Amino acid sequence: MVQLVKRELYGGAITMDLPADMIDASMFRQIPDTQEVYVSKENPDYSIIIDLLECVPATTLYNALDEHMQEITRLNGATLKTTKMLSQRDTTTNSNINSSSNSETIVPAFAGVRVFEQQVAKFGKQQDVESVVIAIGLVRLPSPANSDILITVNNHVTSSSTATLETLTATLVHSLSVVDPALFVA
Repeated sequence: MVQLVKRELYGGAITMDLPADMIDASMFRQIPDTQEVYVSKENPDYSIIIDLLECVPATTLYNALDEHMQEITRLNGATLKTTKMLSQRDTTTNSNINSSSNSETIVPAFAGVRVFEQQVAKFGKQQDVESVVIAIGLVRLPSPANSDILITVNNHVTSSSTATLETLTATLVHSLSVVDPALFVA
């Protein structure tokens, strides 16, 4: 199993356990304020991205996962035809998100994990198409946060197994802790 360490995200407003060998990509490239990006020291094809997003209109876990997967597919320049679903599961019952600032527990509307494989052009070069396994973990925070937290784990097909990525992503979802709910106040 991968060794995990607790990391502060978004200036310490959120904490999450991440693999120990991951480094913060903001140390060497610009990252949007709504994202945290970690890359592996050992494997250049392995990354974890945490996005704070507005809730997509979907009202169920699987519809929300569909919408986020479609957006990732679009951003990757892939198509749903070349996207193969590998697994998905609902983790809502195991996903109470602690808010340590006021000892309240934020109960997500839903949380889940989906793993899929895509053919992706590396760096946008159509001649360099690779198979990538992508696992997404979604946590929907209800009002007053009204946010989707999307955790995306990317890895090259030859270097990862579906079960390993699904388990890791579920672990990341479960380790998420909101330290400062003010992060979600406009």
